[in-house]
Amino acid sequence: LNLPPFLVGVLAAGLLGHWVPERWFQGLREGFIALPAPAQATVLFGVALTLRHMAVAEQVPFVYFQF
Repeated sequence: LNLPPFLVGVLAAGLLGHWVPERWFQGLREGFIALPAPAQATVLFGVALTLRHMAVAEQVPFVYFQF
């Protein structure tokens, strides 16, 4: 694979998320709602940093023009 390990981890987590029981997601949701506002802000900030880390800053060339 020519993917960064971080991206492989994110893809694996997404794939495994398909087999997680629905009640686990409900429990995470209820747990997040029960957190105080500063803790919720910290979690959301971490999610935003993760998304920013995954973003590509430069334009990716169209793959079919490289053959």
